[in-house]
Formats: sequence, C-alpha cells, structure tokens
Amino acid sequence: MLLGDCRVTANLLAAPGKPICVRATIDALLPRLKEKRDGSHLDQAREHYRKARKGLDELARPASGKTPIHPQQIAKAISEEDVHAAADYFAALKPRPWIRVVETDTVPKTYVGPGNKRLRLPGGDTEPLGNRIIEIPEDETIVLNRDPSSGFVAFVPKGSIAKGQTLVTTDSDKTLRCAICHGQTLRGLGEVPPIAGRQANYVVRQLFSIQDGSRGGISSALMQQVVERLTVDDMLAIAAYTASRQP
Repeated sequence: MLLGDCRVTANLLAAPGKPICVRATIDALLPRLKEKRDGSHLDQAREHYRKARKGLDELARPASGKTPIHPQQIAKAISEEDVHAAADYFAALKPRPWIRVVETDTVPKTYVGPGNKRLRLPGGDTEPLGNRIIEIPEDETIVLNRDPSSGFVAFVPKGSIAKGQTLVTTDSDKTLRCAICHGQTLRGLGEVPPIAGRQANYVVRQLFSIQDGSRGGISSALMQQVVERLTVDDMLAIAAYTASRQP
C-alpha cells in the first residue's frame, strides 16, 4: 500500500511540506481522524499493528525494487509524541468528496498497474460488472503522480445504492441502522469514525474482515454481531451507499 511506498511515519505526516505521495495517501486511504484530537484512535491502530501476526505483506506492498516497511514496524518506531502530532495533523484536515459512485452494468476492462492501482486497459474495451465494485482513477496521470487533486470513480451494480440505503438506514433481521453508532449523517459520532464518502472497496474490506475475525480490536468486537448475517452482496450494497454520501 502507499504507506509502505512513501515510507510514512508520524513525524512525516505531521511535518510541513509533506510530499505529494503522502498527501495523496491521506486523502485516498487513511481513515479520517478529525473527530478525535487526543490521538486515541491512532494509538489504538498502532497497538493493533504491533500485535499483528498475519497478512502484513498485504498491508504494505512496496513498489518494485523497494523493501516493504510494514505498519507494524512503523508502530514500533514512533513515540507517544509522534502519535499525538500525527493525530493533530489529521484532526485539521477537512473532508472532501473523493469518490464518485456510478451504477452500471458495464465497466472498462482494467488491470493492476503501478502503485498497485487498478487502471483502464488501453483500447477502451468493456466487460460486464457483475456483482463487483471496480474503482479506477478519474484521471490516471494525476493519480499515478500521487497528486491529491483528483479522486476515483466507483462502478457499482445497478440498484445497489437503494439496497444499501435500506440496509444502512433501517433495522432488520440482518443488521442494525448504521446511524446508531456512526451518526445520522454517517459522518462519525464521538469516537466512532465517519463512513460517509469512504472508498467503497475499503468499506467492503473492513466489513468482511470484521465478519471473519481477521480485524481485531474493541471496535471490531462491537461490530461483529452487526455484520455477522451480512452476505458479500449486502456488504457491496452498503459500501455503494455509504460511498455515495457527502463526507
């Protein structure tokens, strides 16, 4: 991931004159920490990385020829002061729209290119979307240069936003309303992070990881009963809806 590519540390994140790659990482991937200035959310994440025992290669895929730096290594290296400095930096960020959600049956053919990003295949060929979410840059050149001025488009199956809205906003035998914990606008409530405007693939990964137990921590434990009855298609619909909301 970009954390490994950019050699991000808490000092770098909090320092002025951040390189473009770090700014792009912040906008594109990192959870928004604006709701907590005391560093508790970031501190919890650091502890989770310290205790991680599996999947670290997936968490920090390096660019070609580079030695990966895992989040676990970063967590061991940073101090309490660094954690709070980084939390203050994230708290100052203003959320902005980053994902444009498009319901469709057909998507451009894609491949995984530089920086582990999914890109359009040359030639303009298309293929059926099926029950998938495909996220590609709005402007590939800008994104490949780690410029945070351009976001992504998420192609989702037709009808998934409406299905997701039902799952997110109503109690059912499958799950509970997200607003109970994440707030009526889904922009976070207290220590609970925002989910509005998050990248759809990110949301699916988190829901799936909580359901199968590979994501740990107190927050994940609280979410397990909420997600235990969800199918992958349910997760896709929830992600499509939350990604379509204003952050």
